[in-house]
Amino acid sequence: MEKRENVRAAFVTEMRAVLIQRVSIVEPLADHLLQNGHIHQETYKRICRGRTTQDKMRELYNVLNTKASKVAFYEALMETDPSLLEELEKSYQAAVPQQEDGGTEKYRKLWVRRSVRYRETFEELLRDPEYKELKNPKILFCTKSEYKIGSGAEGTQVYIGIRYDGTEVAVKRMLKDNHEKLNDEMKLLRNLDHKNIVRYLDFTHDQDFHYLCLQICEYNLEQYMEKKLDQEASKKLVKEVLLGLEYLHDEKIIHRDIKPANILIDVEGNVRLADFGISRTINQAASYVYTTRAGTRGWEATEILNGGGKVQYRTSTDIQVAGMLVYYIISGGFHPFGDDNTEDNIRKEVYHLDRITDVEAKDLIKKMIAHNPEDRLSVTQAVEHPYFWNDDGREAFLRTIGDVDPVQKYTSVDEKLRKTLEKYPQFCGWKAKMSEYVPKKIPADLPDDLLGLLRFLRNQVVHVKKTFNECKGLFPEFYVYANQLAIEMGWKRQRQLASRRCPSSQSKKLLQGKKKAVLQDAHLALTPENRPDVATTSQWLAPIVWEDTFDLTVIDAIYKQQNITVATIVFALGKFVRFLRDLLESAEQHFMVGYRVHYYIFTDLPDEVPAVTLGEGRQLTVIKTATLNRWQEILLRRMEMIENLIQYELLNKADYIFSLDVDSKFYAHWGAESLGDLVGALHAWFFGSSREQFTYERRPESQAYIPLDEGDYYYGGAVIGGRPEKVLKLVKTCCIQLDVDRANKIEAVWQEESHLNKYFLYNKPTKLLSPEYLWDDRKQKPSFMKVVRFSQVVKNYAEIRPNP
Repeated sequence: MEKRENVRAAFVTEMRAVLIQRVSIVEPLADHLLQNGHIHQETYKRICRGRTTQDKMRELYNVLNTKASKVAFYEALMETDPSLLEELEKSYQAAVPQQEDGGTEKYRKLWVRRSVRYRETFEELLRDPEYKELKNPKILFCTKSEYKIGSGAEGTQVYIGIRYDGTEVAVKRMLKDNHEKLNDEMKLLRNLDHKNIVRYLDFTHDQDFHYLCLQICEYNLEQYMEKKLDQEASKKLVKEVLLGLEYLHDEKIIHRDIKPANILIDVEGNVRLADFGISRTINQAASYVYTTRAGTRGWEATEILNGGGKVQYRTSTDIQVAGMLVYYIISGGFHPFGDDNTEDNIRKEVYHLDRITDVEAKDLIKKMIAHNPEDRLSVTQAVEHPYFWNDDGREAFLRTIGDVDPVQKYTSVDEKLRKTLEKYPQFCGWKAKMSEYVPKKIPADLPDDLLGLLRFLRNQVVHVKKTFNECKGLFPEFYVYANQLAIEMGWKRQRQLASRRCPSSQSKKLLQGKKKAVLQDAHLALTPENRPDVATTSQWLAPIVWEDTFDLTVIDAIYKQQNITVATIVFALGKFVRFLRDLLESAEQHFMVGYRVHYYIFTDLPDEVPAVTLGEGRQLTVIKTATLNRWQEILLRRMEMIENLIQYELLNKADYIFSLDVDSKFYAHWGAESLGDLVGALHAWFFGSSREQFTYERRPESQAYIPLDEGDYYYGGAVIGGRPEKVLKLVKTCCIQLDVDRANKIEAVWQEESHLNKYFLYNKPTKLLSPEYLWDDRKQKPSFMKVVRFSQVVKNYAEIRPNP
């Protein structure tokens, strides 16, 4: 009985995403849970108020926190939609490894190698006969000291582990009598999704312990700082800490325990804020929360040290401690309030910033660690501080603020502006300092104060860029105080678009409909309302990219700041190598122009790879492969080759990946609007067709099987894209399915494309590329399609394929 309940609860946990998409009527399920005491009346009302079926299911899933509630949901689904349950059970059994003799071998086969630091430790774990296997979900780990990577208060220990799907995890083991703290952490982590927040994966338990499974990271900040970071690396860390904190504050969460040990660094070098066990959620109508004192000695805000039993935590409480952390990072590991008598110094506002020389960094820190909470920056103000501006951002500031009406009319200053300018006497006399750099006489009517300097630099950047470049470093405090002046006067500037959050996070929040300030830039980038003639979103609200549905200026501003690398994988085997020149030359004209691109060419004829002139930041690597005698085998094997390339090369070297068919050509712009976590391209020949017409694999014997009444779109295998870890999961799953089919002596009708469509059915792409991005030269372009960007060229298949 207990085993059956465990299996059912695990099914509900693991099939969450699919069930949210596939369940069509939610109310009967909610009725069952209400009648059996698993949800309250208020929860039931929230579920029923959901705008869509998916919204209702997400609300329902928020309360499925116990085994009993998950089992009750399973039983309700069995009554209301038994056919759906039967179908999903089959796919679940196929996807989840079953208990079998073979010990760790099943984990080794699925293991996705991500960590560099712990690679050898994972190898040892897979060889260790004393491993432990957690159930529901299955996680392999061992409590020997050599596998421990961290520890905490109240008996908490952290070990490396491998999840049932091959994901490397950190297994946080906590005593069962500490369940309240664990429940707090679970509730917070479950719904957090940001590139600078550690990802929650699973929760399970045994007789003695609770286990929280998290994304594994390489280092905490204390360890990472031993590398002696340069200024740019330090600035990146600071920025990502603040972006993660901004996300938490947007979500009404106060961290309450910011310190170096709780700042983790993942394998890609990204900051991940961690340890939310003592975080607290602020009520939507409030700006603070009263709780008992939390945090770590030396990393607490003034008002907390001065408080009594229960203290008032605000977002500004996090800000002061984050400011201490900013100094810690930039200074190379020092505390602004000193290592001795730290708490007394915090109380008395006795600090020293003498270990850093950057005036903008000092200004940022001073405004974050201010003694009075009301005087501190908000986290968004900190993120937008001039310390983080690049050259483009500084020029944009000058062009915008230097053109506001009061600055243009500098000869007639009102009383408010005059008094505000008096706060900045250090800029009086700028003309004398500037005169040796300016070939022409500085206009006499320009005031010799901050206002005049602002207008002068604006004119230089617009009209005399050479002079501007020569003199822009003369006033290191200029942008700090000019920005402060603009804020005090209420002059609005263009937001520093390139400094905001990662696009994938922005897109997810936009699709969820959250109206938060940080999403305004991403909202500007998506303009689906411009194309009422075509579908611009999928049923699961993923954007479908067409001409005029995006603002390229905004998108480039967001992505180019990140200095991304796009790995582009191409297979040019046998006679297909003849198409490589046109593909590469057209790519250099149209594909991700202005971005770093690394082409990886798989070929059995490396000497025939053409010499193509590549642009700046672009490179090409040729990978020799064996000659394959069947074109079907080429298609089947390339999933395996992509898997190996990502796993051993691209996880640490690429931000995004595209796999493109070689017998294709670019005809127009293809840029950052195409980037996403998991990207699918709609097949030109099946766009607009009913799913009954799709050439899915219809034989149940194949792992690529899709029933006649299922399917959303038909995706082309000629274009696959996304983040490396997402594409790796896709190709790894397809390889497993292909292996099973091969063992059963069956070949899917369209080889890897059939398996791709099966994967996308249950793992929805986060972005869909319209047929503009995967056309066929044999087809006439329809009137609604404004541009062909990438298309498969006309060829004689009988002549170029190695077999019919």
